[in-house]
Amino acid sequence: MVVGFGMAASFGIQGIEQNDTPWAGGFERINAYAYFAWLMVLAVAVMRREVPARDHAMRVASRE
Repeated sequence: MVVGFGMAASFGIQGIEQNDTPWAGGFERINAYAYFAWLMVLAVAVMRREVPARDHAMRVASRE
């Protein structure tokens, strides 16, 4: 999705010399929002990952 809208933005910006770029900004914005949404999904997936029992036991033992 990010690559697709990035390509669409690059094709949309080609008319900048003639001042004819009606969709370039929209494609760039969708591209940026899709990238940030992907970062949020990745962050949530990493935060929800379970810690293996061995690492958890080592952390508890090191606190004592």
